[in-house]
Amino acid sequence: MDRQLPYEISYKTIAFWRNIENGFLWSTFICSILLQTFQINCISHSLDSIKWIANLFNVLNYISIIGYGLLYIIVEIIMQPMAANERRKGFIDNSLGTKLLEKPVLNYYDNDSIEKGPYKMLVNCYENCFFTYNIIKVMLPKMAIKNTILFGLLLIFAYYGIKDNVVAIPFLQLFLSSLFLIELIYHIAFFFRLKNLCDKFKQIFSTPKSTKNKTIQDAIYMVLEYETTLAYNKSPNSNSVYKKLNNKLTEEWSCIKQNYDIR
Repeated sequence: MDRQLPYEISYKTIAFWRNIENGFLWSTFICSILLQTFQINCISHSLDSIKWIANLFNVLNYISIIGYGLLYIIVEIIMQPMAANERRKGFIDNSLGTKLLEKPVLNYYDNDSIEKGPYKMLVNCYENCFFTYNIIKVMLPKMAIKNTILFGLLLIFAYYGIKDNVVAIPFLQLFLSSLFLIELIYHIAFFFRLKNLCDKFKQIFSTPKSTKNKTIQDAIYMVLEYETTLAYNKSPNSNSVYKKLNNKLTEEWSCIKQNYDIR
């Protein structure tokens, strides 16, 4: 049976608009380089044609920065929480047998043999945390390099803009460069919080199965901890990394279940 995720279209829509958002981001980066280049040529040669091109890149830079800012608000502050709400409903439906969504989540979790209830909720949450942690771990080096380079370059462009008395663009670039630094900090904090959660899951499942009340307590606590960690994260997961690692992580998850006698 094929995988069925009722909220999958929401995440595909978010991924589409994130690509547009990133397009504005790179446009800002490119326009900043070209703008500084043409401004230097304007000073050196005083050619009207070069001035016209410089003004054009100046306008495009404004559009790119504003477009990125608007899409960031729409995607990350409005669309992402709505999709996350649907994901949580699907998680509860699959774990507890409720029907919060119109369609069930099928063949997404690798725990169909486990009876619905608090224990399955705990196992599903561990699987979510395990996958998310490993995806974030792979993304971390690339994220650090990209954000550090762009943060530094935008600071340089802002410095030259301020030095040349171009006020608005440099301050917008300073603000944008701070977003890169914040994104990197969030990503690093997210990585360590997930690592800590995975260690807690290992501790829970390494002990013999406890009473029903203890299982309910562990399930509620760990789900709340995981969802809180996701809520504070400002750095989206990479769908391409997920697809690349999916088979490998699925095999590793099967080994974890066997090792901790999760069934």
